[in-house]
Amino acid sequence: MKPLQIHHGGNLLQAAEFWSVPLADWLDLSTAISPFSYPLASPPSAVWQQLPYLNPEFVEAACSYYGCKCLLPVAGSQQAIELLPGLLKAERVAVPALGYSEHEIQWQAAGATLCRYHDIHQLEALITQGELQVAVVINPNNPTGDVFPLERMLRLAALAAAHKTRLIIDEAFADATPEISLAGSCLENVIVLRSLGKFFGLAGVRVGFIVAAESLLSQWVDAVGPWEITGPSQWAAQQALQNSRWQAEQQQRLQQASAQLSQLLQTRFPQATVVKQPLFCSLYLPQTTGPAIFEQLARRGILVRLFTPSHAYSLVRFGMLSSSSAFARLAEALASCRF
Repeated sequence: MKPLQIHHGGNLLQAAEFWSVPLADWLDLSTAISPFSYPLASPPSAVWQQLPYLNPEFVEAACSYYGCKCLLPVAGSQQAIELLPGLLKAERVAVPALGYSEHEIQWQAAGATLCRYHDIHQLEALITQGELQVAVVINPNNPTGDVFPLERMLRLAALAAAHKTRLIIDEAFADATPEISLAGSCLENVIVLRSLGKFFGLAGVRVGFIVAAESLLSQWVDAVGPWEITGPSQWAAQQALQNSRWQAEQQQRLQQASAQLSQLLQTRFPQATVVKQPLFCSLYLPQTTGPAIFEQLARRGILVRLFTPSHAYSLVRFGMLSSSSAFARLAEALASCRF
């Protein structure tokens, strides 16, 4: 049977039907959303009853958390990814050869010519040619795990500015390593996308942010529209963004979980490359091995993400595990895999 190809992770209904494994029996490691969710109490009744105009305290909490002067809240960074091609109207756009696919999908749908790059040096060469209007960088990259430190990103931003290229930096996975973020840089040619869902384990609230120059954000308010973020979502996000103690504990939790998972994968696949991120671990395997691992895990009710970007290799991405029992289940399944 050909392995199930899913556009995004987390579609357990589709997986349950395809693999004939009951929905309740799945261990979902396919989304890279933290399994340690921010603990929310019940919101006050007013947030259910009032129209969800933007709460200034929610916006202020976000600006403080990201270290920026201004931002535009959106219904998850996915909304920003969908909106920006229509707002920027670029003809030639650079995107990662392997990265979050929605960037490529949305720019292609807008009619842009795409230039795919494999590493930062290729991207710099494309920018230097002077034909790019927009370059998309995912930092940390999902699913490759590549990370560009702040100094490297600042040099890239300066190069892009010199060649009249606007940088869109998707930092959906940057919360666990805030030192790499350009959100607080306030650079005129840089647009930073942030997401609440991954690090805080609150994907269902659908809250994200566009961090950019105020002159740009003021033009984009109408495109986002009124009441895009529900009152309960604003309330939940504000609680999470203001709790610095929990954030520090979360970083430690994720680092420990990532270290444990990467050790398991490296032990089971000693010849493979394992790239460790706080929210996921990516396993680089021969081209035919990745699909075999994906299928055998799925038959045991464990959903991971499979990427087959080339004939040379495949990549399997594992999200974090929330408990010792989940870890033991994955370890047992991996031990029984044959490839």
